[in-house]
Parts: sequence; C-alpha cells; structure tokens
Amino acid sequence: MIHHQFELATTTDILSEYEEILSDKYSTTVAQNVMRTLLLFPNVIQTNVYYKWNLIQNDKDDDKFVDCAIASNADAIITHDKYFNILENIPFPPVKVLDISEFKGLLNKGLT
Repeated sequence: MIHHQFELATTTDILSEYEEILSDKYSTTVAQNVMRTLLLFPNVIQTNVYYKWNLIQNDKDDDKFVDCAIASNADAIITHDKYFNILENIPFPPVKVLDISEFKGLLNKGLT
C-alpha cells in the first residue's frame, strides 16, 4: 500500500478544472463529492500561486499546473501531455516532467 510516499499539490484553479470535467462527464453532485473527498486526504496539499511563469506556449491553460509545481516545490509533474516537453529546454525554474509509466516505476521501486 502507498502510504504517504507522495504528495499531490493542487490549486483552486486546478480543482475547478477537474470539477468542471467531472460535472460534464458525470454530474455536479459527483464532482463536488470527489473534490471534497480529495481535499480530505492528508497527502493532498492546497497550494497558493503568487507568480505566473507562462512557460507553456502551446496550451496556456496548462500553465496552472506548472505554476502549482513551482509554488509547491514539487519533484515533478506527472503527465502524458506533449506540451509539457518544452520544460526540458527551460533551465529556470527547473520543472521535471514524468510520464505515467515513469511515475509507476518510481512507485513500484518504493513498494518493494
């Protein structure tokens, strides 16, 4: 079982986007319940972003995830979104990007 091996940093903007997506796919009630439950987990960290870096040029809506990662001093962003690849070429601020298979590999190493 994964026990506090990772923390999930989030912001109000990120949660709003997830809630909107869940509302569209399921219902407003389901979306609100998921958001409330998510915030109860001890490894979910609500982050305040005070500076917008504007690093994702091809999809400005993704900047909220980069800004959250920087503000929370995250080890990495876990995504399969190709637009985050630009971060490999930006030396400052450093933001590491892992795809889901790399993240699963890290989790599996920690579980053995």
